Amino acid sequence: MEIQLQRCIGGSNQDFACNIIQTYDGGYIFIGGTSSNDGDVNCSLHGNGDVWVVKTDASFNIQWQRCFGGSSYEQIYGNNLIVQADDGGYFFAATTTSNDGDVSGYHDTIYYDIWVVRIDPSGNILWQKCLGGSSNDQPFSIAKANNGGIIICGTTASNNGNVSGLHGVNDCWIVKLSDTGIIEWQKCYGGSLPDNGTSISKTNDGGYIFCGAVKSNNYDVTNNHLEWVWDVWLVKIDSIGNLIWQKCYGGSSNDAGYVVRQTNDNGYIIGAVTASNDGDVVGHHGAPGNGNDFWLIKVDSLGNILWQKCYGGYSSDDLISLEITNDGGYIATGRTSSHDGDVEGNHSISNFSDIWIIKVDFLGNILWKKCLGGSDYEIAYSGIVTTDYGFVISGYTRSVDGDILYNQGLDDAWLIKLLNSNISGQVFIDLNENGIKDSLEQGVSGHLVRMNPGNHYTFTNNDGYYYFRGDTGLTNTVKYVAQNYWYETTNNYYHYVTLDSLSHVVDTLDYAVKSRVNINDVSVYIPGSLTRANFETHYWLTYKNWGTVTASGTIEFHYDPLLTYNASTPLAPVSHVGNTLTFAYDTLGPGAQRILRVDFQIPGVQNLGDTLHLYAMITPLVPDTFVTNNYDTLQQVITGSYDPNDKTVSPAGYGQWGFVEHGQRLTYIIRFQNTGTDTAFTVVIRDTLDSDLDIETFVVEAYSHPVTWQLHSGNELFFTFQNIMLPDSNVNEPESHGFIRYSISPKQGLADGTTATNTSYIFFDYNPAVVTNTTLNTFVTNIPVAKPILEILKTLAFPNPSNDVVYINLPEFTRKVEVYNNAGLLVQQLVPQKQVAEINVKELPMGVYIVKIYCGKGIITTRFVKE
Repeated sequence: MEIQLQRCIGGSNQDFACNIIQTYDGGYIFIGGTSSNDGDVNCSLHGNGDVWVVKTDASFNIQWQRCFGGSSYEQIYGNNLIVQADDGGYFFAATTTSNDGDVSGYHDTIYYDIWVVRIDPSGNILWQKCLGGSSNDQPFSIAKANNGGIIICGTTASNNGNVSGLHGVNDCWIVKLSDTGIIEWQKCYGGSLPDNGTSISKTNDGGYIFCGAVKSNNYDVTNNHLEWVWDVWLVKIDSIGNLIWQKCYGGSSNDAGYVVRQTNDNGYIIGAVTASNDGDVVGHHGAPGNGNDFWLIKVDSLGNILWQKCYGGYSSDDLISLEITNDGGYIATGRTSSHDGDVEGNHSISNFSDIWIIKVDFLGNILWKKCLGGSDYEIAYSGIVTTDYGFVISGYTRSVDGDILYNQGLDDAWLIKLLNSNISGQVFIDLNENGIKDSLEQGVSGHLVRMNPGNHYTFTNNDGYYYFRGDTGLTNTVKYVAQNYWYETTNNYYHYVTLDSLSHVVDTLDYAVKSRVNINDVSVYIPGSLTRANFETHYWLTYKNWGTVTASGTIEFHYDPLLTYNASTPLAPVSHVGNTLTFAYDTLGPGAQRILRVDFQIPGVQNLGDTLHLYAMITPLVPDTFVTNNYDTLQQVITGSYDPNDKTVSPAGYGQWGFVEHGQRLTYIIRFQNTGTDTAFTVVIRDTLDSDLDIETFVVEAYSHPVTWQLHSGNELFFTFQNIMLPDSNVNEPESHGFIRYSISPKQGLADGTTATNTSYIFFDYNPAVVTNTTLNTFVTNIPVAKPILEILKTLAFPNPSNDVVYINLPEFTRKVEVYNNAGLLVQQLVPQKQVAEINVKELPMGVYIVKIYCGKGIITTRFVKE
């Protein structure tokens, strides 16, 4: 399963989601706690911490929320403390020490009462009730009762008020309430030592099953493996609470049951934790008593063990939630601090934890497992199977990296939905063009596939596979999106899929593709580090063979006269004439990319604010299928200080709104530098594409290190530089940099004034995200030309490249405009009669041209490419 959607919800303080359920309308409701009064939390707190109930739609968008409580403390303990009533309202349970605000009927002055609240579908209180006595009383689980109302499972240390029959220190306490909150019956279960109830479920015979943990070995409890040490306790009762049978499970260390569910064979599955490796427990992953394992116990209808299994690693792994899946297996959720054994992919560091999910079959064999989280602390309090066979988890997070997006404070409630794909296939290289994947034919990565309705897109993975989640009751249309110089050997066909149910899986929708032959297409790009006065800067001349024929040629790099050339690696220039470096390359194979780093010295502070102009050209130009990418230009402003992690867009556009014409392709470069104190092993960039950009035109043009990319949630790009081994800038400044460059076109038919914004999040290993600046472009039919001189100085010719007319905004008092070719020969000259120069380039040969503008500010230089 993969993350389909997620959301952090909270404010600047501590917020968490304890239990979540799917509601009748297909959305969700969770119960948790909050001590925030800002951010997403817009209900007024009553005291130090309130019960927080939040209703969301199916996409985790908040529909309403309520804070419930009084002037003291309300808290949530347990794994199932909210249920939906038949009328669409809800019951929930919590603990309270208040006796004001929303709370009345509290039994003591310092100890907890169980607080039960009935609310309508909009969250308004219908009734509330405090349950307990003069000592601590806490709920851990509630369930809808067999004959209406609810049944509560918890613990009590009281023997007065609503409580009678206490056996010892504290007992498991079961309370049956009517729909209107009247106690119909209550009973204490346990022995003379501490005993707790944690989970209760209805059974098919009209009774109930509950589990917990006991230290006792008398009264209701028999066969505890070691008195004063916790055992898992399973108890079967009838419809009015009479004990039918009970069983203890465990070993010589602490073991506790957290969840029990009745299975289809009328037996039971128990979700527990264990630190034992004897008695009933086999397979604990650490030394006895050294950290918990997830522990699943399958028993028959009388509680006899059919099988048991431990899951985890050497550190602590705590199961908190367990559900039965539609295939008869089980899915368990909790937290893990382990990095070994059954646990893989834990994001956390030190003694922190990740959310851990394991899916097992009906015999307990692991089918899959998944860690979710970041470098700090995450825990899942509940997990539910949804009506579309997904899996939704609620808990909280303290991290700001890894899988987490946009944590808003100290602790945030974290909601995650996982979903399996049910439509998939492979894009493979069809060498013999027979349309069939033969044994030596491999998948191809990074190719785009589309599914409709909904315009869903995904990239193929390293093995060429793609995955979608389709809906039932309609025809899902799957289509390979042709890449440059690739074609389908099966005549451009569609796959049409109708799913009978959400469990229906179609995984054979393959596409046979092949690259065209005799394609000549080389390109050059000029990503560069930022230009700081008196410092060295670096340019990474990235040249790539997009074609299918091995290429050899030259690269000319024209740099600004303000720069002083220092060195280049791994190639030295074959010539250096004036401000032009020429490099020779050979045997650049199809699909290959190489990088040539060129280092320059930036002038001093006397040139702050000056603009540097650079451009590059790669040959051969003839033959070349797409000559436009044989040229690249770059303009940079000399600065005093800068953030080395940033994002740029080209063209930047005109003015603060970044005006560009409709259809203008945008090129984004995300730059990053390791300015820490140690090597970065992995760099991940999260980059959400603006919804007005056309994903089918997306092309990764260049990158500093090997990288993979994936598309999540429709338009969120993940660039992963795995094992990048990026040195810190103190050890090796030139090699501490990296970048990714891609281009994309806007969608057609956009309205004038449509904006495209973009911000990136850069993660170095498990550190918090470095948030870049936000780029902005505004698409218009006619670009405003009345600009201040400062803006004109930063303006490029447009459109650029062009094969017809190039327009250039001119500053005031422009006397003449001259156009020079790459050899420095004057090819055009004009005396402008208006604020915009129109240069006819139809008859000019392909190449790079320099434009000199003579005005009151001196001579301004810009460039354009004739394609």
